[in-house]
Amino acid sequence: YHGQVVEECDVIIFAVKPQILKEVILDLRPLLSQNKLLLSLAVGHKLQSLQEWVGHGRFVRVIPTTASVIGEAATVMHLGEAATENDGELIADLFGAVGKVWKMDEKLSDAAAAVGGAGTAFVYIAIEAMADGGVAAGLPREIALSLAAQAVSGNCYVYLKNLVVRLYNPSLECMFCESKVEV
Repeated sequence: YHGQVVEECDVIIFAVKPQILKEVILDLRPLLSQNKLLLSLAVGHKLQSLQEWVGHGRFVRVIPTTASVIGEAATVMHLGEAATENDGELIADLFGAVGKVWKMDEKLSDAAAAVGGAGTAFVYIAIEAMADGGVAAGLPREIALSLAAQAVSGNCYVYLKNLVVRLYNPSLECMFCESKVEV
């Protein structure tokens, strides 16, 4: 069945667990000509390995974030050595439907994953800490969590809308916290 699908499609997306990706590619390798654009969503496998396994470089590595389920992904993509600019545009359009896409050199992959992927854990920790403060001050946990999450969500939107201003004036946060204190 998989072989028939591969034969009929021009773009093949490998959306499998990282530990079985190599096996899947090697099983399908006879069908994966350079006429097909190959795309991997599996983390932990660099383009060099993917290209070696398939025998050519028309591969794109894509790393979307879980926020793709609500159309707010921060997706990073890396083009293989034989992937064309048109290939990149096609994949950017495809993943642009579920968020924002950045095309970059793969050497920046770890940094991008730390900021766009794992870095989101810090936001969750901040929301929990804000809610804990609210609970300590008497708010019910459900209200404290909702209030904290909405405050972060709304201010992220403000931040993104003011990004151009922020690039030239890195003190946007001061807009919210300035106060005059008499000493």
